[in-house]
Amino acid sequence: MTYLSIIIPLYNTEHFLPKCIESCLKLKSYFNDFEIILVDDGSTDKSLSVCNHYKNLNPNIKILHQENQKQGAARNNGLAVAKGKYIWFVDSDDFIQTEGFLKIIKQLKSEVYDVICFNGTELNENGEFVRDCNRFNKYSTQQKFSLISGSSSYHTCTPLYFFKHSFLIKNSLTFLPNIFYEDNEFILRVFDAEPKIMVIEDSFYNIRLSLNSTTRTKKYGRIFDLFY
Repeated sequence: MTYLSIIIPLYNTEHFLPKCIESCLKLKSYFNDFEIILVDDGSTDKSLSVCNHYKNLNPNIKILHQENQKQGAARNNGLAVAKGKYIWFVDSDDFIQTEGFLKIIKQLKSEVYDVICFNGTELNENGEFVRDCNRFNKYSTQQKFSLISGSSSYHTCTPLYFFKHSFLIKNSLTFLPNIFYEDNEFILRVFDAEPKIMVIEDSFYNIRLSLNSTTRTKKYGRIFDLFY
């Protein structure tokens, strides 16, 4: 079994995608037991060409293509073919802090967890620092109900979680397709399944605040999905 599957859904992010893929490929400096699954959600720009370019250079990369069904379905399709013991859902306009991965691996070698939570850093479209996204602290695992409330110790950003693959399968944890804000509903069900959680307070992930992102583009249909 592969140790880690990084699942990256993408839709028209050709300008940010190379940075995302290259940050994941830097893991090869530490170990090679991982795969990157790029799931093209019917992009109409050159995103698929970017995917093919990196796949031709790296055997760690797989490409899936689907008609546009939004990010939830893309993540599900990636999960369906993933071989990793652990799953990391990464967004195509973001990028990971590669060095932090070593700290996760060190923790997993000492004890097995279902979910690992960590923090992130928010950047603008140019990659400039905006603020730290410090939503998890050492008390988070003791406060389940604060994790599923609106408190600062909870975040629905799926890339800030590292999942044990067998835990997701055992609890039938997949994303709702064809809606926006699918993370909100998914993470609630993750915590409801009573996972064994570890929290690392460090920041391992860079969140790019794109003006065209789901959470920053206010449209009636998207807000309706959030209520749904």
